[in-house]
Amino acid sequence: MLTRSQVYSDVDAIIAGSPTLFCDRNAQIISIETFAGAAYWCAGTNWCVGRNPWFDGYIAVGPLFLLRSFIRERDYMLAPAQGEFRSRLNRRVCLTQFVGEHGG
Repeated sequence: MLTRSQVYSDVDAIIAGSPTLFCDRNAQIISIETFAGAAYWCAGTNWCVGRNPWFDGYIAVGPLFLLRSFIRERDYMLAPAQGEFRSRLNRRVCLTQFVGEHGG
């Protein structure tokens, strides 16, 4: 399994298609818009969207968002079109609980 630093630097990933949409002291939301961005943020996780053809299939139906929890010190992947919110281990997580814990 590759680490993020083996794939891209943070700056390369942002330029390559993963801009930050929101950030406060509790969480950060990053839009995953390109395969390069997905490969970077999915490194070290069990998320299939970090590999093709999975990325192409997901992005064709709707957006992908990385939610970084500074409270839990964990990352989550949200694919709203598919109704999926998953932990780094690719296990389903409750989005409403996440939102409640991280404020409005």
